[in-house]
Amino acid sequence: MAEVRRSFVYDVIEGLADRPVLAKSVKTEMAAAWRVGLESGRIPDGMPNWWAERTSHKLRSKGAVREGKDKGTSKRVLSGAEIKMLIGGELSMFSQQVQDFLTLQLWTCTRGGEICQMQKKQLSEEGGVLWWTVPKEAMKIRHVEVAHDLRVPLFGRAEQIVRRLLANEGQWLFPSIGRDGVLKGQTQAYMQTKVHYLQPYSKTKPEHRRARLTVTHWSPHDLRRTGRTILASMGCPHEVGEAILGHVLPGVAGDYNLYRYDAERGQWLAALDAKLEEFIGA
Repeated sequence: MAEVRRSFVYDVIEGLADRPVLAKSVKTEMAAAWRVGLESGRIPDGMPNWWAERTSHKLRSKGAVREGKDKGTSKRVLSGAEIKMLIGGELSMFSQQVQDFLTLQLWTCTRGGEICQMQKKQLSEEGGVLWWTVPKEAMKIRHVEVAHDLRVPLFGRAEQIVRRLLANEGQWLFPSIGRDGVLKGQTQAYMQTKVHYLQPYSKTKPEHRRARLTVTHWSPHDLRRTGRTILASMGCPHEVGEAILGHVLPGVAGDYNLYRYDAERGQWLAALDAKLEEFIGA
């Protein structure tokens, strides 16, 4: 361990500067492993954790490569007219499973990975409303101590989709058969590739002739961002919007404000449903 000095750590991270996401992952994992080593006595007391000391905030992703160029990290939000074109027409270019997934992401603002792993046991009727409860251990922020289960009331098209899928066999609402033949939940990566495949700039399987989207340069995650932006435009309070996303409020607010905002989730997701239908019917 003596050879792991500041210069060594610096060189490792700088060597990954062109892959900032990987650089940050290496830094995080090595810093955690170093802490375990210190606690277990495998690393001498007082030896600095250079992995934790090395700053990586200046390593910024340039975004995915699109048409030979870095697309950058700009954030995409669909306009009302684009929502009408997509939901009212172009969504039919996808399989039913992908259509359902994309609609749920826009209507609920939840993470794609959590939608793909939706199970029947997570759904319940409460006061005439169908609720989807994502357990903390299935969430991206499961490692955050103050995080809790994500509660999502379903309205409009989201409710219609889930009720239809509940009638299917099996525990998964978005099932997929793995290479081992075992039935499991679909993956977010699968949904992303299906959207990219129909973008006009996609070079995937160029020999395959297919219709291309006219609402372009968006990914499934942009639908989550679009829903959140619409909520803000309608006056949804910041704390409620973040609760809908499944975010934990930062700092002291996250430690002391433990209110779950269930009633407010219902109010604002119902309002989002009405607004989206307004766009589609315009």
